[in-house]
Amino acid sequence: FFSTAAMPNKAHKSKFATKGEIRRKSQGRVEKLKVTQRHGPKLMASGNRAGHKVRQLQSLKDKRQNKRQEVLHERRIGTAHGPPKVVAFFGLSSVVDPHKMRDRAIGLAQQQRAALDPHTQAKYGPQAPELGQQAATCIYPEFSKARLTLLSATNDLDRQLDAAKVADVAVLVIRAAHDDTISQCSTLGRRASSIIELDDEDLDMAGDDTRSQMSEFPDVNKYGMCVDQVGEKFLSILQAVGLPTVVIAVVGMTDIPSKRVQRQMLRLHTVYFRHFFPEYLRVIVCDSDRGLGVMLRHVCSTRMRKVHWRDQVPYAIVEKLEWQEGQGDEEPLLAVSGYLRGRPLSANNLVHISHIGSFQVQTISAPPDPCPTTAHDASAHAEVLQAADADAESLKWLKDVDPMSGEQTWPTEEDLGPAPGDGVPGGDDDDDDMDEAPGDDAVSTKSRKSIYSEVQTQIDSLMATDISRLEKMTPEQREAERKHFEEQRKAALGEAGEERLFPDEVDYPIHIPARQRFMRYRGLASFRSSRWDPYESLPADYARIFQFHNIKATQKAVWAAYDDMPVPLDTYIRIVLKGVPKEQFDAACNALRLGNGFLTLSGLRRHEHKWSLMHYSLQFSSKYTQPVKSKDSLLLHVGFRVMRCNPIFSEPSMKADKHKLMRYFHPDDKFAIASAYGPISYPPMPVLAFKTPELDALSADLVAFGSVLGADPNRIILKKVVLTGQPYKIHKKQAVVRFMFHDEHDIRWFQPVELFTKMGQAGRIKCPIGTHGYMKCQMSDTLRSEDTICMALYKRVYPKWTTLLCSWIQEIERQYQVRSLDDHGPQTEDLEDADMTPAESAVE
Repeated sequence: FFSTAAMPNKAHKSKFATKGEIRRKSQGRVEKLKVTQRHGPKLMASGNRAGHKVRQLQSLKDKRQNKRQEVLHERRIGTAHGPPKVVAFFGLSSVVDPHKMRDRAIGLAQQQRAALDPHTQAKYGPQAPELGQQAATCIYPEFSKARLTLLSATNDLDRQLDAAKVADVAVLVIRAAHDDTISQCSTLGRRASSIIELDDEDLDMAGDDTRSQMSEFPDVNKYGMCVDQVGEKFLSILQAVGLPTVVIAVVGMTDIPSKRVQRQMLRLHTVYFRHFFPEYLRVIVCDSDRGLGVMLRHVCSTRMRKVHWRDQVPYAIVEKLEWQEGQGDEEPLLAVSGYLRGRPLSANNLVHISHIGSFQVQTISAPPDPCPTTAHDASAHAEVLQAADADAESLKWLKDVDPMSGEQTWPTEEDLGPAPGDGVPGGDDDDDDMDEAPGDDAVSTKSRKSIYSEVQTQIDSLMATDISRLEKMTPEQREAERKHFEEQRKAALGEAGEERLFPDEVDYPIHIPARQRFMRYRGLASFRSSRWDPYESLPADYARIFQFHNIKATQKAVWAAYDDMPVPLDTYIRIVLKGVPKEQFDAACNALRLGNGFLTLSGLRRHEHKWSLMHYSLQFSSKYTQPVKSKDSLLLHVGFRVMRCNPIFSEPSMKADKHKLMRYFHPDDKFAIASAYGPISYPPMPVLAFKTPELDALSADLVAFGSVLGADPNRIILKKVVLTGQPYKIHKKQAVVRFMFHDEHDIRWFQPVELFTKMGQAGRIKCPIGTHGYMKCQMSDTLRSEDTICMALYKRVYPKWTTLLCSWIQEIERQYQVRSLDDHGPQTEDLEDADMTPAESAVE
């Protein structure tokens, strides 16, 4: 049955008020918002995993942002929003004129400009540059308003290097055929077919074999590649200085009658240049205006290769020079204009103009762009960006010597007396295990007789008749016997290079005692671990150079200073320089008027005008086959600066505190460290070393190339000499050795120095035998008769002060000559913000 009671519905129990109810209760009032601060994980909390994650994400974000800025900056180059792209034309043979190719490119810009209406032409500022101008900036309206700065360099090596250092794109112009070789087209085409039929994989693997086949072509340098010796030399230099984007422009194809041979020649060009430029390479025929337009369009749109050392230096191609005469007592000024590239610039830093010198800056302004792409840019007004202040760098490049720095107290009678241990050469390390040698006066007749009686035993096996024979021999007879022994040794070894077979081995005249000939040398128990004081017996030249207290910290501060420099990158600037001599300006103008190249302005970073002992890491060039001797005159291109010096070479042992001198830098050595006095440069910076008797670029040969290692006057370079002797009598581990010394006093002088043999044994001198250089030695193992006993001596060496900075004024800017400092104690100055402390030293 059904219940009479009604079932109640479940009541709605609302836990939260609805929006409408909230509005009715508030009656228009607004509650004050409570802001709660979110406390995230501390970014630098140690052991905090969440903080590490936040730091990692922030680091990745910064890297993405920096990479995005680099890509945007690269894309702006050559457009309306960035500086013009620098395009340099180079000829790879004497039959090619790169100036004609550049003039054709300028003419194409003039044609595209003339095709525009007058209103559009007005937005592009003044007319296009005239033909023959050294640095010509052009606008190509048909190529998305691309801006190009066109340069050209003759076969002069200096001009080619100047253009290669600043080029964003290098256009290598070659001629496929000319009048002397057109008749050989069919023959060369048939001989080229064996190479042309190879596919891409075969060509990649062929490499040197392909080049050897190409060398079989008759007169291939004139017809196929049209690259002579100067062209091949420049290709090696282009790789050493920093490889930009490369485009091959071929002319003279229309002179070849056969289309088939033309295709073969293009393939030959690709095979040849792939050896130098293994990455993507474009070979374009530029005989017609259409081909020239294709090449320029490719140049405008191609992605540029980054030259890392150039991106670390502020530089500009000088497009305008203005000489301003001073009024009254004011000094004349030189105004230089150009687009700033590489890094920002400051008016407090010095600037270096290639082939002229380094100068101080007065003001830096931003005049209107001479080659604008919009009317707004053309109507811009000049704005002073920065003026030099009291913090400007000084032109001081050497330290002033204090004439009282070398003063000493008057020596006492004890100081003038004989020093203890006169018989021991100074600087020997760890000689405790050696027998102490008595002084020369301490050897009595009785002790000498005891020595004779000892060596006449079975241990020495040396007969008294041999000793008496030695005593009766004259110095001439002993010298003749030694020479006879040396001739027998050389005859047994053949005609191989003695310097390579006997490294560091020296002979000295018999009439000069060894203790005088090698007075400044010392022995080392261990070349690796024995200590050598870097401030001992420094030369007089060290009194004027500077040294870094901490070069890494200084370089880090230099890079950080770029963030606060007021002159922005990619700006057309006008720099007013002071202190420029009138004769240097006239020499530069005459050189530019004669077509000898262009000028490059580069900013010197802090301390780069000062001089120190510079070290350069070099690699021997494969194109040069002769060894280079230490202290030979070389022409060094260090970044944008050029100097002539006489460097010394040492072994590239980076982790050692002592480095062995290399008398010769051989092609087989591959790598070496060159040291010379010169202006300070921060790495990375390329270095090219040329061998030439005079400052003649046409006869210069690339000897080596590399980079700047740094400035370090405390780098110890030791010259090693090895004195050798031959075993005369052997009994087990003892032997009588001759020909190392010529009298007993020399033996006693060098007795503490350890001996070694070429077969790996060690030993020491026990005592002299007689008075003519025979000595008894104790070895670590049984000595063989064909072995050679050696003694190594070391002396610290320094380069010569002969560095010259090169310029267009009689090919030398100035000759740095340091007056004699014999009466002054040398010292070095610390390059730090704090007081500069001289290093303790003494004149050697």
